[in-house]
Amino acid sequence: MKTILFLSLFFLSLFESIASEVVTLDDLKWQNRIVICLTNDRKLTDSLLQELEANEMEIQDRDIVYFLINPTASLSNSNNPISLEDMGDLIHNYFDNDDRLKVLLIGKDGGVKMEADNLDLEYIFRLIDSMPMRRQEMKVDTD
Repeated sequence: MKTILFLSLFFLSLFESIASEVVTLDDLKWQNRIVICLTNDRKLTDSLLQELEANEMEIQDRDIVYFLINPTASLSNSNNPISLEDMGDLIHNYFDNDDRLKVLLIGKDGGVKMEADNLDLEYIFRLIDSMPMRRQEMKVDTD
């Protein structure tokens, strides 16, 4: 399965060359939290995208950039695609052949805060809201 995902990276590189600029995880550090969904199921990608789009206000409020990565596409709420190098590293380090879905939450500090086999946005929002940096952001917003 990793072979299929890596082959798809080649095809995605064609699209990356068309895009004006790619974004790396380091580019987002200290500015955004990142939710990564890695899947080999194209139909699952559609339902994940619907769920993320249905929660757009909460996602924006928490400075979340998401990337849905499957064998044929990389979808995001970012204007720029994720770099192929980061995409390959994520697949290599977190996605196993037996996985249907792997969800990662990366904090603003660049650390992996959560790794799961399902997308539970309510849990992700609660987890983010319990983090010291987010608590400070909420305090500033209410002042």
